[in-house]
Amino acid sequence: VADMPKPHYDIRVTSSHLDTDDLKIFADLAKAKRTGTSPDLTVKATIHALEGKLQSVPYHNLSADLSWRQETLYVDSLRFNALDGNVSGRGRVVLKESAEPQYQFDLDVDKISAGQAMAMAGLDPELMTGELNMKGSLAGSGTRLADLKRTASGTVNLRADKGTLRKFQVLSKVFSILNVSQLFKFQLPDMVSGGMPYSQITGRFTLKDGILASDDLYVKSDAMNITIIGKVDLVRGELEETIGVQPLQTVDKVVSHIPVVGWILTNETNSLVSMYFTAKGKWDNPDVQAVPVKDMAEGVLNIFRRLFQLPVKLITDTGDVILGR
Repeated sequence: VADMPKPHYDIRVTSSHLDTDDLKIFADLAKAKRTGTSPDLTVKATIHALEGKLQSVPYHNLSADLSWRQETLYVDSLRFNALDGNVSGRGRVVLKESAEPQYQFDLDVDKISAGQAMAMAGLDPELMTGELNMKGSLAGSGTRLADLKRTASGTVNLRADKGTLRKFQVLSKVFSILNVSQLFKFQLPDMVSGGMPYSQITGRFTLKDGILASDDLYVKSDAMNITIIGKVDLVRGELEETIGVQPLQTVDKVVSHIPVVGWILTNETNSLVSMYFTAKGKWDNPDVQAVPVKDMAEGVLNIFRRLFQLPVKLITDTGDVILGR
């Protein structure tokens, strides 16, 4: 201690097992600082642990550099193995007197289990399986999960590989509409039992005031490709989306017999190119409707054209390609 009025602590910890509660020293220091019982201190800590839990998440091989100064806990570096993958990042937690804690983190998540990530978020682990990769920056404030959802903001790039989607009500209702026409040579996925296998999911998400939005969420599978544009209110549990579906098989009846006219496009070989739907309401029971192409905004159509790699003719020259015209 070189300066007693402003002490500095340098802590090095190596442990075979270390849980979040074992790091209570930082919370105690912050509490002491806010109540005025501690001098103006700074802390630096280097931590290595073979295993343990971060809140409720088991981890292995944790390495972290932490520091405390001016009412802020800085996570200068963090790396550990969890959920069958790797997590790394950096960030800070601001703990000011008479204010909610404020969090800001840059995270890089590599090949974790999507199902385990769903369970950690309090969702059904069967919603999504596969390897999940995420990279982005997130911020929020509060002591409760509801507060963090309401104040959350940031951007995240996501990629998932080789898994299955199940129990998504939006896709279940989209497939129900497709089944009405009985035009397909293939069996549509059952979103309740077997689910829909996918090869890759990609997308960039923005988060602001608890609203999660994306204009390029793309699901690639052997049966079909799906693009979703829209937003989800994480606080209210509501969504508002436009969905494009591109089956990769062919129609086995004359296309003019399709009962819903104007929302299916075909190419020169009579292969089904794309169909469009809107979904609004509660995410566990949304209202899903088929949408005629002519009723869609040009900007939205251009996004679908880019993601589905459709010829411009299928978007602009609708008189030649929309069925029933």
